[in-house]
Amino acid sequence: MPTENIQSVLSDLSYRLANLETKIRLNEQNFFNSQEKVQLLSKNFLDLKKELLNRVDNLTQEMHEVEKAVLELKKKVSSFETKITVAPQQLGFRPLPPVEPHNISPEQAKSALDDVLRRLEAH
Repeated sequence: MPTENIQSVLSDLSYRLANLETKIRLNEQNFFNSQEKVQLLSKNFLDLKKELLNRVDNLTQEMHEVEKAVLELKKKVSSFETKITVAPQQLGFRPLPPVEPHNISPEQAKSALDDVLRRLEAH
Protein backbone atom coordinates (compact mmCIF):
# COMPACT_ATOMS: atom_id res chain seq x y z
CA MET A 1 0.00 0.00 0.00
CA PRO A 2 2.65 2.56 0.77
CA THR A 3 4.16 2.05 -2.70
CA GLU A 4 0.80 2.60 -4.32
CA ASN A 5 0.28 5.66 -2.18
CA ILE A 6 3.69 7.03 -3.15
CA GLN A 7 2.95 6.20 -6.78
CA SER A 8 -0.37 8.08 -6.67
CA VAL A 9 1.26 11.06 -4.93
CA LEU A 10 4.05 11.08 -7.55
CA SER A 11 1.49 10.77 -10.32
CA ASP A 12 -0.51 13.64 -8.83
CA LEU A 13 2.65 15.75 -8.48
CA SER A 14 3.62 14.96 -12.09
CA TYR A 15 0.19 15.97 -13.27
CA ARG A 16 0.35 19.24 -11.29
CA LEU A 17 3.89 19.92 -12.53
CA ALA A 18 2.77 19.39 -16.12
CA ASN A 19 -0.15 21.77 -15.55
CA LEU A 20 2.20 24.36 -14.07
CA GLU A 21 4.59 24.00 -17.01
CA THR A 22 1.70 24.46 -19.42
CA LYS A 23 0.51 27.56 -17.54
CA ILE A 24 4.05 28.96 -17.55
CA ARG A 25 4.39 28.40 -21.31
CA LEU A 26 0.99 30.05 -21.89
CA ASN A 27 1.94 33.00 -19.71
CA GLU A 28 5.25 33.35 -21.55
CA GLN A 29 3.43 33.28 -24.89
CA ASN A 30 0.90 35.82 -23.62
CA PHE A 31 3.76 38.02 -22.45
CA PHE A 32 5.46 37.86 -25.86
CA ASN A 33 2.14 38.54 -27.60
CA SER A 34 1.59 41.52 -25.32
CA GLN A 35 5.04 42.84 -26.15
CA GLU A 36 4.30 42.52 -29.87
CA LYS A 37 1.01 44.36 -29.41
CA VAL A 38 2.77 47.16 -27.52
CA GLN A 39 5.37 47.43 -30.29
CA LEU A 40 2.64 47.54 -32.95
CA LEU A 41 0.69 50.15 -30.98
CA SER A 42 3.85 52.21 -30.59
CA LYS A 43 4.56 51.98 -34.33
CA ASN A 44 0.95 52.87 -35.16
CA PHE A 45 1.10 55.81 -32.78
CA LEU A 46 4.29 57.10 -34.39
CA ASP A 47 2.78 56.66 -37.86
CA LEU A 48 -0.34 58.52 -36.79
CA LYS A 49 1.75 61.29 -35.26
CA LYS A 50 3.76 61.62 -38.47
CA GLU A 51 0.59 61.70 -40.57
CA LEU A 52 -1.00 64.34 -38.34
CA LEU A 53 2.12 66.49 -38.47
CA ASN A 54 2.14 66.22 -42.27
CA ARG A 55 -1.51 67.24 -42.39
CA VAL A 56 -0.86 70.20 -40.10
CA ASP A 57 2.04 71.26 -42.32
CA ASN A 58 -0.13 70.94 -45.44
CA LEU A 59 -2.96 72.92 -43.85
CA THR A 60 -0.55 75.59 -42.68
CA GLN A 61 0.87 75.89 -46.17
CA GLU A 62 -2.62 76.06 -47.70
CA MET A 63 -3.63 78.69 -45.15
CA HIS A 64 -0.57 80.75 -46.07
CA GLU A 65 -1.43 80.46 -49.77
CA VAL A 66 -5.03 81.51 -49.08
CA GLU A 67 -3.82 84.50 -47.08
CA LYS A 68 -1.59 85.52 -50.02
CA ALA A 69 -4.53 85.15 -52.43
CA VAL A 70 -6.75 87.23 -50.12
CA LEU A 71 -4.13 89.98 -50.02
CA GLU A 72 -3.91 89.96 -53.81
CA LEU A 73 -7.70 90.18 -54.07
CA LYS A 74 -7.75 93.07 -51.61
CA LYS A 75 -5.19 94.89 -53.75
CA LYS A 76 -7.26 94.26 -56.89
CA VAL A 77 -10.46 95.43 -55.18
CA SER A 78 -8.67 98.55 -53.98
CA SER A 79 -7.41 99.18 -57.51
CA PHE A 80 -10.92 98.70 -58.93
CA GLU A 81 -12.40 101.00 -56.30
CA THR A 82 -9.91 103.66 -57.28
CA LYS A 83 -10.72 103.19 -60.98
CA ILE A 84 -14.45 103.32 -60.28
CA THR A 85 -14.19 106.57 -58.36
CA VAL A 86 -11.83 108.18 -60.92
CA ALA A 87 -13.55 106.98 -64.12
CA PRO A 88 -16.69 109.16 -63.91
CA GLN A 89 -14.57 112.27 -63.32
CA GLN A 90 -12.31 111.43 -66.27
CA LEU A 91 -15.34 110.98 -68.50
CA GLY A 92 -16.73 114.34 -67.46
CA PHE A 93 -19.67 113.15 -65.38
CA ARG A 94 -20.62 115.24 -62.45
CA PRO A 95 -20.15 113.59 -59.08
CA LEU A 96 -23.12 111.74 -57.62
CA PRO A 97 -24.83 113.31 -54.67
CA PRO A 98 -24.29 111.41 -51.45
CA VAL A 99 -26.93 108.81 -50.84
CA GLU A 100 -28.54 109.04 -47.48
CA PRO A 101 -29.99 105.93 -45.92
CA HIS A 102 -33.75 105.76 -45.78
CA ASN A 103 -35.71 103.87 -43.23
CA ILE A 104 -38.36 102.25 -45.39
CA SER A 105 -39.81 98.82 -45.11
CA PRO A 106 -39.16 96.16 -47.74
CA GLU A 107 -42.80 96.44 -48.85
CA GLN A 108 -42.46 100.19 -49.40
CA ALA A 109 -39.24 99.69 -51.36
CA LYS A 110 -40.90 97.04 -53.56
CA SER A 111 -43.87 99.30 -54.14
CA ALA A 112 -41.61 102.22 -55.13
CA LEU A 113 -39.62 99.99 -57.48
CA ASP A 114 -42.81 98.64 -59.08
CA ASP A 115 -44.03 102.20 -59.57
CA VAL A 116 -40.77 103.20 -61.31
CA LEU A 117 -40.91 100.13 -63.55
CA ARG A 118 -44.53 100.87 -64.52
CA ARG A 119 -43.57 104.42 -65.46
CA LEU A 120 -40.68 103.19 -67.58
CA GLU A 121 -42.89 100.70 -69.37
CA ALA A 122 -45.49 103.42 -70.03
CA HIS A 123 -42.96 105.53 -71.95
